[in-house]
Amino acid sequence: MTSTEAIVIPSAQHEICPAQLRDPSVAPLEAEKRLMLAVLERAVDDFQTYAIVPTERGRGLFMEVVRWFDSSATDAFDFEGICQATGLDPDHIREGLRSWSGMQLPRLRSTTMARKRSRR
Repeated sequence: MTSTEAIVIPSAQHEICPAQLRDPSVAPLEAEKRLMLAVLERAVDDFQTYAIVPTERGRGLFMEVVRWFDSSATDAFDFEGICQATGLDPDHIREGLRSWSGMQLPRLRSTTMARKRSRR
């Protein structure tokens, strides 16, 4: 993720820029909330990275992060717990991720087909 790109959730009602996570004068969040948002940022990044990696390892990592987003556990660093602590809507985030991944499937299929044709 670039330092100027808005992060956290595709099509989210709350966008948080990386600078806000690192600069307390821009977004005076408690340290715990900044850490929680960093965990969420990493999970979104992993979701977007591994959703389009057509390897067995990539699929495994993608399924791991999908399970994390789908979990209903509410401990501090579970997805639901982070959403509760930061005031984010977990269902809205999940819908944004589903929407984003739906847009990526045609791209993944065309890339996979191109690779198969080039191997022949």
